[in-house]
Amino acid sequence: LAYRFEEDGRSLVYASDAGYPAGGPSADVRALYHGADVLIHDCTYTPEDRAQRMARGFSSIADAAQAAVEAEVKKLVMFHYDQDYSDDVVDALAERARRLLDEGGGKQIELVPAREGLTLQI
Repeated sequence: LAYRFEEDGRSLVYASDAGYPAGGPSADVRALYHGADVLIHDCTYTPEDRAQRMARGFSSIADAAQAAVEAEVKKLVMFHYDQDYSDDVVDALAERARRLLDEGGGKQIELVPAREGLTLQI
C-alpha cells in the first residue's frame, strides 16, 4: 500500500507495509514513486530476515533501496523497523542501506533513518 501526495511541485510518497514479490516493485509501483522528493518506505527487515518472512508483507532495506534507485527519488526515509531490532541494529541497517544505495546507483539519494521526534521539510 502506498500513497503519493503532491502540492506546489513537491511530492511525497508514503509506502507502508510495502512487501514486493521476489522481482521487486512492479512497473506501476515504480511509476507511483518516480521522481518523488521524499519516499517514506517500510524498512522492516534485513534482507536475510525478509527472506524468511516473505509472506508477512513487509520490506527489507534492500527492497527500499532498490525501489528508491529505480524510481529516481531524491530522499529515502527509512521507517517501520522490526520491533525486535535494538537501536544498534537499526543504526547498522541505516549504514547498510547507505551502502546498498551507493552500490546500486543511488549515491545522489539522501538517506534519512526515521527516529523518534524526526521532522521533515518537503
